[in-house]
Amino acid sequence: MEEAVEEEVFINIMSVQLPSQYRRPDDQEVILDVAYQRGNFISVIIPKGNPGLSERFRSGLKINDVQLYSPVVVFRSTCLITAVNDILSGPQKGGHALVMQVLNE
Repeated sequence: MEEAVEEEVFINIMSVQLPSQYRRPDDQEVILDVAYQRGNFISVIIPKGNPGLSERFRSGLKINDVQLYSPVVVFRSTCLITAVNDILSGPQKGGHALVMQVLNE
């Protein structure tokens, strides 16, 4: 007899806005598009034109008050950085992929 594994349904997130302490040097908010999502894990791209932003992140860092945008709702949550990867090829070469887990806290 097989057990049914129920996968938690998570809302489709289109973009994230980082809290004010991550503002750009020109005082603009940082809004990043979601490149990939699986459940409550999202991957966003930090373009190469954002010097110093990716250096502020490390695996294990919790970021409170991240604003998440979906087609149906905007909400805030804490996110845990699970990986920061260099993009070595393709049109985003020189940027960074930031993998975040949206926490239900």
